[in-house]
Amino acid sequence: MSQENVELTRRGYEAYNSGGLEAIIDFLDPEIEWTEGADVPEVKTYHGHDGVREQQARFASAWEEFGLEPEELVDAGDQIVAMIRAWGRGKGSGAIVEARVAQVWTIRDGKAVRFEVFMDRHKALEAVGLRE
Repeated sequence: MSQENVELTRRGYEAYNSGGLEAIIDFLDPEIEWTEGADVPEVKTYHGHDGVREQQARFASAWEEFGLEPEELVDAGDQIVAMIRAWGRGKGSGAIVEARVAQVWTIRDGKAVRFEVFMDRHKALEAVGLRE
């Protein structure tokens, strides 16, 4: 099942980049827990499809363009650690920003039930019980 989860995650990024959140909403469990910046102070967690829509609307308000490129997907059973190159062009400023982050997806029965963003690869791997 875990290789299926890797492929599901890969297809999810492709769909997100071409169609935004609504292109992947069926991949997200209706009760998903979505945490941005799991390893930063004052982390915020959103719940369910409406919570994710709220987070994405707030996030998207800062960007004219935005994309996520998975550079590596690490199989951790029912969890996938995605090493991501995130890029965007700011609204108003037009500034180009690029960062590398790790995203952890927990998948059950073909649906993402939890999503977390980590600013540090090592912390993301530790979160799923892996070491480099």
